Amino acid sequence: MASKRVEFTERAARKVLDATRRVLNHGDPVDFPDYGGVKRFGLYEGELTSALAAPSNGKTAPTQCTAVRWVPVAGSSADPVPMANGTDASDTYTLTNRSTGLSGAVGTYAIWIRIGKEFRVIWLDCN
Repeated sequence: MASKRVEFTERAARKVLDATRRVLNHGDPVDFPDYGGVKRFGLYEGELTSALAAPSNGKTAPTQCTAVRWVPVAGSSADPVPMANGTDASDTYTLTNRSTGLSGAVGTYAIWIRIGKEFRVIWLDCN
């Protein structure tokens, strides 16, 4: 089965953020990535650079992996904007997985969000 690209509208992303804030109700604010000096909503997208294993217990033994954030290709005016792997150290993230049913291989497209002090995977491409 061919995978399909999933895009979030800013409104949908804001709903996810608002729900996350209601659940947390305190703690560090959700981080907003910087795309060429423009702050965007707090969802990150990119690809896994190490495999993500499903934890046996997401509450007490979450797993982690690394991912690289995609950034817009500089100078592009295409729509949709072409993306490339970020090259700065700040474009590499350690992701925490608390979902016992979620795993992914190196190169898998991922979406993550900051919750508290963790960057948590909220979606992986299904291959």
